[in-house]
Amino acid sequence: MLVDPHTIIERPELAPNDRSIHWADVVSLAANHTIQLGHESFHWIVKQLQATGFPAQMVNFGPEGFGRDCQVALEQILSRVSRGSQEAVDSEIVPSYILDGDARLSLILDATEHADVTSALYTKQGHWSEPSTTAAFGSVRYDLIEDPTFDESATAQARSRLKVESMSLHVVGGAPTPSALRKLEEELGIPTDRVSWTRSEKAKPPRDMDRKWGSLDPKKDLALCITGRVSHAVWEQCEKAAASCGVRMLECATQGRIVETIQAWGCSDELQ
Repeated sequence: MLVDPHTIIERPELAPNDRSIHWADVVSLAANHTIQLGHESFHWIVKQLQATGFPAQMVNFGPEGFGRDCQVALEQILSRVSRGSQEAVDSEIVPSYILDGDARLSLILDATEHADVTSALYTKQGHWSEPSTTAAFGSVRYDLIEDPTFDESATAQARSRLKVESMSLHVVGGAPTPSALRKLEEELGIPTDRVSWTRSEKAKPPRDMDRKWGSLDPKKDLALCITGRVSHAVWEQCEKAAASCGVRMLECATQGRIVETIQAWGCSDELQ
């Protein structure tokens, strides 16, 4: 989950009670291990802190030691700086972000850079021109989250499960084990009777994969190849058979990565 920089810096117009809420949320946010602070937002936040002071001096309210807790929380958040892998692009935001212009630009650059790793933004509704549950940064869309304890990883897993649990899974490579089948059912909701596993090793390739995978349905079937357990010729045959049915074959190097590979696809917006 990406962090709106203005959720860290206290706004000067906040009433005393709102100041307490602000810093309590900062403490809660620091305990959330799914957050990422964009590189551009980090520099904007540090600049503001240098001008206004740090919570150890500013937070002189709340229970004993609260200012110290806020300082520790702030340091933890600032240690989670992330530079995204996508190109940073200055884009229009819809709805509009109505706060400081430099913070707005920092948020835009961070949001577009992190488009491939998160789709959630921790923010407050008062930072936007109108109430909304999402915001678009050009072609990139984020869910707007106000709960500092929001667990994006759990939400992503739930979204992935919802997408795949009604589908059948066709695997080629290696051999099914009780633990692998149990993990598919427990974490993805795919029961054993909907798993078709073609045993294969590089020295013992399967036959007729074009026939076995020749009638896959992109609305009902997932296809996955364990690349470390099949030859290139088998991989190519399976890929062509799946593609001829409109199914994109998923790939992972080892049997232990099956669930994670399917979850990553399930969390994406990609369809077959």
